[in-house]
Amino acid sequence: MIIDNILIYKLKKFKIFSKFMKEENISKIKKEIKGGGIPLQIYSSVILDKLNWNVKQNCFYNLFNKKGESEREIDILGEKGSFIPRLNNIIIFECKKSSNPWVFFKQKTKMGKDPFLVTALVKDNIFIYDFVSKNFEKFHYLGKEIHTYFHTAFFKEKAERESQYSPIHKAIKQVLSGMGFIANQNEDFLRKNPLAIDGYFLYPLIVLDGELLSALNREDGEIEIEERNHIALQLNFEMEEAWIVPGKQGSQGLRSKKIIVDVVKKEYLEEFLRNSFP
Repeated sequence: MIIDNILIYKLKKFKIFSKFMKEENISKIKKEIKGGGIPLQIYSSVILDKLNWNVKQNCFYNLFNKKGESEREIDILGEKGSFIPRLNNIIIFECKKSSNPWVFFKQKTKMGKDPFLVTALVKDNIFIYDFVSKNFEKFHYLGKEIHTYFHTAFFKEKAERESQYSPIHKAIKQVLSGMGFIANQNEDFLRKNPLAIDGYFLYPLIVLDGELLSALNREDGEIEIEERNHIALQLNFEMEEAWIVPGKQGSQGLRSKKIIVDVVKKEYLEEFLRNSFP
């Protein structure tokens, strides 16, 4: 009888202890999930689906390439038709959560006309290029303020080489790497399926769950800081192989081209997508 009572007491104690450990683990898991980027990816995917985009999540590439490059991952791909028939929009998403502010430096210029900005089209279709050029005012980045640099002092440098880059730098590298892969993949698809579609517009986009700031370095040396929901970051995209742009006067080979990486706050994402891709 005494042994039975002791056994019952130990079982009850074990159940209480097990329940306590379970709740502790659940709290720990919840905390880790909230601190990571998965909720932001899910949120962004839901927004895209709501706006009738075709959504792909966790897209891996370079898994079995012959160059020995390490595998990469695109957080989200969104695709749907553009304002031009047979030309689709593709957004390459990188989702980032940050407790430190992301700061970008504004230039006193705005995006001018460049019909080949962030576009990937079948190279020998001259008429498509002319048509896009005439309709460039329909692109969302036309007339937007330009940012060209970013501030990294908030992020501590680590000893590991790959970790020396700030989260901003890493996010840009990741989204541009993904864009380059998709551009090459689509060009190969267009060559092998010439009747399927004429081309794609590619838009690299970083969704930020955190504070987004714009800095202006004035001529008198003062710095102006402004909170923003969206920043258009202009970069030069250096290509491994020359990009051939056909035109009325013949083809032109480009080693690099200017592109825009949109950095958008989580809270503004749905409005940004509605306004930019109606």
